[in-house]
Amino acid sequence: MEYDAEWTTVTDPALKARKQRVDGMGRMVEVVEDPGALNYGTTYAYDVTDNLLQVTQGVQNRYYSYSTLGRLLQASNPESGNTNYSYMESGDLLTRTDARNISAAYSYDALQRLLTKDYSDSTPDVTYEYHTSATSTAPDIGNLKSASSSVASAYYVYNSLGNVAASAHGISGYGGDLIFSYDWYLNGALRGMQYPSGREVNYDVDDAGRTNKVYSGALNYADMTAAGINYPFTAGGRVAQMKLGNNLWETMDYQAPGTTTHYRLGTTLGSGNVVEIGYNFWATENNGNVASQVINRPGRTWTQNYTYDNLNRLFTANESGSWSREYGYDRYGNRWVASSQGLAYADSREPTLPSHFSNATNRLTTAGAQFDAAGNQTTYTPYDLAYDAENRNIAVTSTGNGNGAFAYDGDGQRVKKVWTPYGGAATTTYYVYDALGKLAAEYSSQAPASAGTSYLFADMLGSVRTITNSSGTVVENYDYLPFGRMLSSSDYNRANMNFPANPDAWIDSNAPQKFTGKERDETGLDYFLFRNYSGAQGRFLSPDPANFGARVANPQSWNAYSYVLNNPLRYVDPFGLSEWCYQDGAAMSCDATNTWLTAGAGVVIPADMPLSFYDGKSFNLLIVGAETPLTYASFSALSMLNEWNGRFLTNEQFYDIQRASKTYEQHLNLNAQELANLMGSSVDQALGWINQGSYGETGSPWLAGGNWNFTLNENAPVRLRQMVNVSKDKRYPGWNSLHLHSEPSHHFHVDTASGGNPWYGSLKDMGLWLIHGAIDVGLGETIFSPMGFPR
Repeated sequence: MEYDAEWTTVTDPALKARKQRVDGMGRMVEVVEDPGALNYGTTYAYDVTDNLLQVTQGVQNRYYSYSTLGRLLQASNPESGNTNYSYMESGDLLTRTDARNISAAYSYDALQRLLTKDYSDSTPDVTYEYHTSATSTAPDIGNLKSASSSVASAYYVYNSLGNVAASAHGISGYGGDLIFSYDWYLNGALRGMQYPSGREVNYDVDDAGRTNKVYSGALNYADMTAAGINYPFTAGGRVAQMKLGNNLWETMDYQAPGTTTHYRLGTTLGSGNVVEIGYNFWATENNGNVASQVINRPGRTWTQNYTYDNLNRLFTANESGSWSREYGYDRYGNRWVASSQGLAYADSREPTLPSHFSNATNRLTTAGAQFDAAGNQTTYTPYDLAYDAENRNIAVTSTGNGNGAFAYDGDGQRVKKVWTPYGGAATTTYYVYDALGKLAAEYSSQAPASAGTSYLFADMLGSVRTITNSSGTVVENYDYLPFGRMLSSSDYNRANMNFPANPDAWIDSNAPQKFTGKERDETGLDYFLFRNYSGAQGRFLSPDPANFGARVANPQSWNAYSYVLNNPLRYVDPFGLSEWCYQDGAAMSCDATNTWLTAGAGVVIPADMPLSFYDGKSFNLLIVGAETPLTYASFSALSMLNEWNGRFLTNEQFYDIQRASKTYEQHLNLNAQELANLMGSSVDQALGWINQGSYGETGSPWLAGGNWNFTLNENAPVRLRQMVNVSKDKRYPGWNSLHLHSEPSHHFHVDTASGGNPWYGSLKDMGLWLIHGAIDVGLGETIFSPMGFPR
């Protein structure tokens, strides 16, 4: 890292550089990507209260306007056009109107809990109800009672610790409620769950509170206590060894930087004789990019090699003796396939020229590509697509290829799909989520491809690579191009190996989960919760909601359609909002995996924080979700409160970023390093933050009870931006009253005790993805193994 007055040059281990300039107020006002070569410049402008007003990249401009209280009134982005907001006197969001002139209106109760969402189009309205003393008894009082619409409903009751004891879920057309019941350990970890079918699944934990066995009756779906396992977890808590219910073994070796990371599935512990995938990184100049991938299956080996451009975007990919691809990019991050050789199938939907994109909007301009005013892609050959008020795909139609209809519950989760193939009968699939927000069951009017339990083996990205049945026999294999297209049985050396015959056609298989564990539909699109993704186009079909993934430090993040900064082998996107990193086989917010630098005498700062702004030497309060006690290392770069929001939302499986009273702006700004220099003290001492509370319950990396209080040194140069209440979404079970508020004494208080324990359990016990797990196709229920949890 080099400094030159206001400019800072950050160079990663692969010698890829970026220059950043801050103004006298410490605000980042200019970034130059790849200085000296591409020289892409991006500038930022702010108002007197530091709200971001304008982003300028080449011919593109983004504009933002605010009220006198600093509330965002209008956002104008090239991809989505103008979005307007209005607010109640309390600061709660009142209306949101997009470029299609479609509005959403919100109402709240006296405790600022969301009561209704009403839409100006045909999108079903949503109503929320809470347990009260008049209608319920403790411990239900204050918790979410129901979330309902004309499409779906969910009802919740709670135990004495505030955890959900039972939930009932109804979906229009299904005929009756689907009821779950839950049992919890005292530390908040899930102990057992009964599915709507009556099946009971139990979870054992070790002395550290980590799930180490998942079973139902005599069947152990996943067992890390099996004979022969000596090291089920790594020192960092990652799952390393596990025996499956079909007597196969999964073994993960997470090696040091510059060496291979292995994922193995075999008939004995440590073996990869069913499938083994190895990831190689450069021994020197290792900045986290994957250099190659080696795939071993019985009698066959494939080696894929990768290179990157100066912005760390994937440049070339090839498989030895087989296919090769080269990708091109413009300054905005729009990606095309510059050349492609050796593949058995071509996809006409792939953009192949820079002229296939609009410089003004980042939208595709290829023949047949059309968009609505809000930036949603309305044609995806051969389908026409329609969207609701939340920009969710609700219908696909075509001539001669089938039609589909999709419906969503009040939490924004897809709960129903009706697919009518050309000349065939309609099939209806119902998706049921448990109280933790995990997809737990799929019920379909069509019989499954095969009955029994299927076991999914996933790679480092969570992409399903091999499916085995209850006897341990391989029934399907999958390999992928870097951006998610599947390779076929006609591609190099893959014949007679259970690979799909046509990767561009949807496969009615034992499990629809494919690229990064996301469900692939008949259209070939992947469902990423907030929006749909095309592996052929290598981008999303709808803009990033509210620019959730954008940040000033990395201009590539402003493209609202691009996928994980165009580095799909390094990052994943669990929700369709922003890239997440993988480290030691774990998906997590990228700020937790970057190289840490030491500032002052004690505070550590990430060199490049993808989920927050890194603006020089300013620091804010950050509540972190690490599996260690909260310490002064919680202080990080500017926009910590914004970063805290981001972590909070993702780790709690937040499905609608507009559903809480909050702001995307940081609330507090301290020029702490300069203060420390003046005082001759370390940064943490200069900040003056002191812990006046306790760290909650043992085993939970999040606040599980009690309060955290931090008092700010009154002599510190503080600039308070706005007094905004940050609340957890009250709709979710156990979400009661978490408020972060400022007081005249500059005292910040995080209240987690109101209404009981508002947390579901520790982070490691929450399932975010369908990755390594077992799926019982006969009943359509998903049983999550320990590998199905963040690890």
